[in-house]
Amino acid sequence: MTGTKGLLKEYSSVKDGPKVIFGGSEKGIIKGFGNISSNLITITQVAYVKGLKHNLISISQLSDLGYDISFVKDGCHIKRSSDQKIILTGYRKRNVYCLNFECENKASPICLVADDNASHCVKWHKRLAHLNYKTIGQLFSKELVRNGPQVKCIKEGICSACQKGKQTKSSFQSLENKDSVRCLYLLHMDLFGPMPVHSLGRKVYTFVVVDDYSRFTWVFFLRQKSETPGVLLNFVKQIQNELNSTVVKIRSDHGTEFQSESITKLCKDFGIFQEFSSPRTPQQNGIAERKNRTLIEAGRILLSDTSLPKYFWAEAVNTACHVINRATITKSHKMTPYEIVKGRKPNLSYFRIFGCKCYILSNGKSYLTKFAAKSQDGIFVGYSTNSKAYRVFNLTTQVVEESVHVVFDETRLINCELSCRSNDSTGISKSMDKLSITEGSKEDGALENEGFCPGGEQDTIEADENQEIQLNE
Repeated sequence: MTGTKGLLKEYSSVKDGPKVIFGGSEKGIIKGFGNISSNLITITQVAYVKGLKHNLISISQLSDLGYDISFVKDGCHIKRSSDQKIILTGYRKRNVYCLNFECENKASPICLVADDNASHCVKWHKRLAHLNYKTIGQLFSKELVRNGPQVKCIKEGICSACQKGKQTKSSFQSLENKDSVRCLYLLHMDLFGPMPVHSLGRKVYTFVVVDDYSRFTWVFFLRQKSETPGVLLNFVKQIQNELNSTVVKIRSDHGTEFQSESITKLCKDFGIFQEFSSPRTPQQNGIAERKNRTLIEAGRILLSDTSLPKYFWAEAVNTACHVINRATITKSHKMTPYEIVKGRKPNLSYFRIFGCKCYILSNGKSYLTKFAAKSQDGIFVGYSTNSKAYRVFNLTTQVVEESVHVVFDETRLINCELSCRSNDSTGISKSMDKLSITEGSKEDGALENEGFCPGGEQDTIEADENQEIQLNE
């Protein structure tokens, strides 16, 4: 039965139809019957009940039409009895099984059981840093991630934030030609900046490293280009130890930061072959250049969608990198970069919409009095890089904190009216001194650390407020 008369074909009204009792004391009356059709299935004798808020489907009615229905823990399948071909696949939302059903006389999908599929897709589109709908659909339909919803994501309309952040000129198709045979065999790297606005950690450059084999990406935020050799040295040591493998080649442009004596010595000490693209030929370092563009676009979109000040750009870029590693699909492997590197599917259950309002538990803080509020308002600005926690901007203290004790309201994006609005390239206004990073956290999420997962691979995290949460994903 449905409460939307426009969904029905061959509709015929009835007088004094039977009454339907809703969940409360309210009652509805069946006004008529019709058919609902798609290119896969036709359901006859669908009742139109005026006032019914959700579309409901009868399992016994499907059985009478010649379909078999099987239920599992996370979903259900509707098969044609004659050849056992799966016609529709449903998913479970709490204690209700839902189906996505496209009607021939209605362009947008409807859910037959208590769900707004369109708004659900939009929410995940924002959670995944405005990733394109095609990739989102593949992630969920092919089960390339864990704890993702079983929804059919179809692009409906135009996302204004995506248009403002992504629109480009038409491009030409390039050939896919990988040189690597394993992770860390070849690393592409590049630097973009300086940014016109300093980040919260007073950084202006972003150092990007991309693994050629998996397309896994790491980002580092720098104050000066001269910091590049030291950051690269620490990264090579750490990643070779973590993946139990060695870096064979690195490829970059002819930037002075990559031609320094320090990097030459690093390559010699580690036996790394250094490659350069031809002068004024960025196409030869195209993987790193395209990744720069992807990160910048994603960061721009996140800031545009939330109206956060520009000095949150590093938090936006770091969040975008975290999402891209877990939500994009490497063409040659048909897997996410995270799964290629880590050997397991990424968990998306902890993802939240960047810039949404949140409430930060104040328990354990010295200034908390007996009758003071137990939580403070904040803005979600990303994921911690060295612990299982969220990065949140506390609107009361004007400080970026890392905590697992956070409650999110993803229906509200804060139009931030903070005191600092410096847009000049020379520095940040004096009020920026209030925007500090709490002790023990890395400024701007300096490394896209892939050991992190708030809530981890576990259902819950229990820890004291001052206890360090280990990176055991």
